[in-house]
Amino acid sequence: MTRAAVVVNPAARGDPAQVAEDAARELRAMFAGVDVLRTAEPGGGVALARAAASDPDVGLVVAVGGDGTAREVAHGIALGLGTWTAGGPAPAAAAQMLILPAGTGNSMHHALWSDRPWRESLALLGRGGTERCDVDLARISGDGQAVLLGASAGFLRWTVDATARFPHLSGRQLYMEAALSVATSLRPFPGAVSVDGRPLCEGPIALAAVGGAQRRGGSLAVLPRSVLDDGLLDVCVLLAPDGATAVEQLTAAMQGAHLELPGVHYAQGSAVTLRALDGPLPFEVDGDAWPGEASSVTLRAVPKAVPMVVPRT
Repeated sequence: MTRAAVVVNPAARGDPAQVAEDAARELRAMFAGVDVLRTAEPGGGVALARAAASDPDVGLVVAVGGDGTAREVAHGIALGLGTWTAGGPAPAAAAQMLILPAGTGNSMHHALWSDRPWRESLALLGRGGTERCDVDLARISGDGQAVLLGASAGFLRWTVDATARFPHLSGRQLYMEAALSVATSLRPFPGAVSVDGRPLCEGPIALAAVGGAQRRGGSLAVLPRSVLDDGLLDVCVLLAPDGATAVEQLTAAMQGAHLELPGVHYAQGSAVTLRALDGPLPFEVDGDAWPGEASSVTLRAVPKAVPMVVPRT
C-alpha cells in the first residue's frame, strides 16, 4: 500500500481546498504517491472513495470537508471494501479512512479526535501514534443512504434549516445561533419511534436522534452511551408537551445529563424506525436536510463497515 487519496469537497464551508493541498503535501512524505480528488457534485465523494478503496495500492483515503463529505467517503470506502451492507470488518490490509475537518460542524472528527488540529492528526499518523478502529455505519432502508455521524428528526433538522439565516457565521457558532433561534419557537411534532420492531415511545417529539457519535453540533451530547464500533444503533427521544420542556431537556443534553428527565427515552438496537403521525418527517442525516417527503424512515446498523484511523489509546 504505497498511495494515499485525498477526497475534498470544494463547496464545504471553511477552506477545504487549501486544507487538501496542504495535507497532500505532508502526506507525500509518508506515501510514494498522493492523489487529490475533488467532488464535482453532491454525492460525488462516494464514487471517488469507492474507486480509491478498491485500488490495492491505496492504503489511506482522506476526507476533507464537513460531516457530509465524511459520510460520502465512508460510504464509498464500504462499497469498495465490500462491507456494505452486511458489515465488516474488512481485511487487515484494507484501505483506512482519515477525517480532516474543513466544514461547518465537523462533529465526526470531534468524536474521533476531539479538538486536535488536523496537522496534529497527520503528525501522529507519521510517527505511528494512530491505530485502526472499525466504525459502524447505518443504512436508510429503501433509499440506501449511508449514515456516519448520525441522523435525527425534529430539533436538529430545524436547526439545519435555520443555518441559512446566518450566512455570515460558520462552525459551531453557526449551529449555536441557529439552534437558539429554533429553541425560541420550538413546537414538537406528533410521532412514534420503534426499535427492532418494538415500540419505544409515542407522543410530541422535540428530538429523536439515532447514531452514531455521542455529540451532535460539537456540543449536544444526546447519545452519551453510544459506542462507534459496537454494532448497535443508539436512539434517544425527547418527548415534550411544549417548547419550554423541550428547551429544558436540550439544555441538560449539553452535558449528557438528560437521560433521567421525564419524557426522555433511550434504547439500543439493530434497527430504528422514526415515524411522523401528521405529515412528512422532519429528518436530517449527518447535518444535511433530508429532501424526501416520507412520513417514516428506518435505519439499520452496518457493523464495523469502515476501517478508521484514530489516535492510539
